[in-house]
Amino acid sequence: MNISRQQRVLIAVLCVMLFGSICWTGYLLFQNFMWKMEAIDYAKSSAVFEANAAFRKNILWLYKMDGKCDDAHFSGQHDGPFEIWIVFYEPAAGAAHRIVTEQWVEAYNAQMRRLQADPEKSRKRMGLDKKDDSQNVTK
Repeated sequence: MNISRQQRVLIAVLCVMLFGSICWTGYLLFQNFMWKMEAIDYAKSSAVFEANAAFRKNILWLYKMDGKCDDAHFSGQHDGPFEIWIVFYEPAAGAAHRIVTEQWVEAYNAQMRRLQADPEKSRKRMGLDKKDDSQNVTK
């Protein structure tokens, strides 16, 4: 088979372009994966922080997703000492919003259950077992 110089150059250029596009696609897929992991980690961190804050205020809530919800509200249900609340969720926001919301609910509920499992130990660890002497100071 006799291939001309122009055809060889064209094949070489196409191979370089193919290799470049494969590398670029791999880079973009990696970036997409990293963004997803960062969003999920942030959602979990936020949920744990919020669960700790609620526990400090003696608020015992669990959240669940129940279709479209414009504002978090009480569902009227209880699970042991916990009130069940419906979390904000907008299905039109897409799969990313759904995944992050699911991860947030899961992390919040796990942390709240962990704190409630041994409330005295949790309060001690948070420093809530100490008396606040600043209120007893006389002027």
